[in-house]
Amino acid sequence: MEGIMKTLSFVNSSLVQANPQERIAMSAKLEDSIYCAKYERRRQISNGASSSVFCVKLRGKKGEQLFAAKYLKSNSSSSRREVEILRKLQRGQNILRLLDTFYCEFHIILVTEYLAGGNLFERLSNSEYKLTEAKCQIFVRQILRGLEFMHSLGVVHLDIKPFNILFANKNDDFGLKISDFGSAQELGEEKEVKFNKIKGSVEFISPELIHCEPVGTQTDMWSVGVVAYMLVSGGVSPFYSAASVSPSSHLSCLCVVRKTRIHEMVAKKKAKSLIQQLLVRNSADRLTARQALDHPWMDSDRVYVDVLFELETTWMRKCLARRRWYRALNALRAMHTMRKFSLPDSPSEEEEDEESTDVAPQAARIAVVEEKLEEPRQFEEYRLKYESVCLIGSGTFGSVYYIR
Repeated sequence: MEGIMKTLSFVNSSLVQANPQERIAMSAKLEDSIYCAKYERRRQISNGASSSVFCVKLRGKKGEQLFAAKYLKSNSSSSRREVEILRKLQRGQNILRLLDTFYCEFHIILVTEYLAGGNLFERLSNSEYKLTEAKCQIFVRQILRGLEFMHSLGVVHLDIKPFNILFANKNDDFGLKISDFGSAQELGEEKEVKFNKIKGSVEFISPELIHCEPVGTQTDMWSVGVVAYMLVSGGVSPFYSAASVSPSSHLSCLCVVRKTRIHEMVAKKKAKSLIQQLLVRNSADRLTARQALDHPWMDSDRVYVDVLFELETTWMRKCLARRRWYRALNALRAMHTMRKFSLPDSPSEEEEDEESTDVAPQAARIAVVEEKLEEPRQFEEYRLKYESVCLIGSGTFGSVYYIR
């Protein structure tokens, strides 16, 4: 620690004498040194196109208190916007808590609270979890309270979905937090903003985002309607098409929102009414977060005996399994591509087809899988059609096998 303090003292004195560009570079290196001296990585939580999240702990501390460190690109304006928006929202009870920020040479590192309860989809897809309509009310109410606070400060999230809704504890349905503000925007005096390309996840975004029309706080309310629909229906998406991975074609031609077909066991008029008032094509006609909280389905904490039946969550488990399945398939595709580049003398596809008739394991090369394997609607068909040969690799979100 004494050596670190001497180094920091030397760097600080050098910063005074440096020119502006050198000062920025030295400050970034200093921030990197401070972060590495303060935290140590434990494991990776997730990885995306523009960010990675790691589980970290204080270096040298005996306690096991964990934090989450999100690595953003340092040269990106969207990264700095995410930091500023998250700082602005820190007084919100249902907003992810930001603890520290480091502007390093290659990354902007956000140190936040570690939410060990997992996301909403993971919780509901657990076969041991008993989902009731009363619990659906608890979840939606917390999401609405977070959005009400956010919208009161002129901020829109634009990517509300089950994977961005996290829980502090695995055994508690309260303590819900909204996370991932990479798509969030601050609204100006006009109370709206316009984009030239689609933002967020297509299955959950509103028609105005699909059509690149001006968006405002009502855009988040559409996403709440989709999440609420999926909750009370046990995971059925109102706009996901079984014939296509992407529902963009379904949403882009949507003129009038179809009537919600909620599970027969959840034939409660109040729940249907709320969802139908959120999934409205005209954004001006949608409920605000405050109006939704005042809706009869939300404004009472009273629990009725007739709503305490268990909802079917088979669809929810299939959605999560499908997501993991596609990640594994994408990993196989990437490995196949890298193998082609690393082996310049590899045989052509025609030679591979000839060899595949003699050697069964080689018949399961990813090129064959990509051509013949359709969307995994029924995993039983997959298990009947293929058998595993050996394990190639495994990670946080799935495992990759050679099959035949």
